[in-house]
Amino acid sequence: MAATALQRSPEPVAVERYQSKVQELTEVINHHSARYRRIALGHPSNLADAEDAVQDALLSALTHVHQFR
Repeated sequence: MAATALQRSPEPVAVERYQSKVQELTEVINHHSARYRRIALGHPSNLADAEDAVQDALLSALTHVHQFR
């Protein structure tokens, strides 16, 4: 039987570790988001491109959260 989103994970420790890494990443993003934006504004030619670059970087970080230290 396939697992659904409503069923408990067979590996609660792995889920807790993943949630912990997501929380850590969220804290890093919240603490440094203004800096990320300033850095991005120094490279692309306009504000929309800078905001897209920051969004792409943060999405990439979330996608690879399992590698986050």
